[in-house]
Amino acid sequence: MNSCTQKKITLANGKVIRLRQATPEEQESAEVRSLRHAAKVAGLTAVAKAFAHGLPITIGRNGKLIQIYPDGHEVVLGELRRP
Repeated sequence: MNSCTQKKITLANGKVIRLRQATPEEQESAEVRSLRHAAKVAGLTAVAKAFAHGLPITIGRNGKLIQIYPDGHEVVLGELRRP
C-alpha cells in the first residue's frame, strides 16, 4: 500500500505537473537533521579557529585538492583521484 500523497498542479500554460509528498520513511529524521547541523557547526568552527591561528584549511573542489589561507589566497596541491 502506498502511503504517500499525490497532487496535480496545472500551470498557466496548461501543463499538468504531478507532485508526490515523501513518505515518513523517506523524510529525514530529526536525529539526522541534528547530526547534519552539528557537523556544519563543527566544520565552521574548525575553519574559524584555523584561520585565527594563521593556519590554512585544505578542501577538495572540482577534482582538485586546494589549501586556502587566512588571507584568501589558494594553492592547488594536486588532483583528487577517484577510488
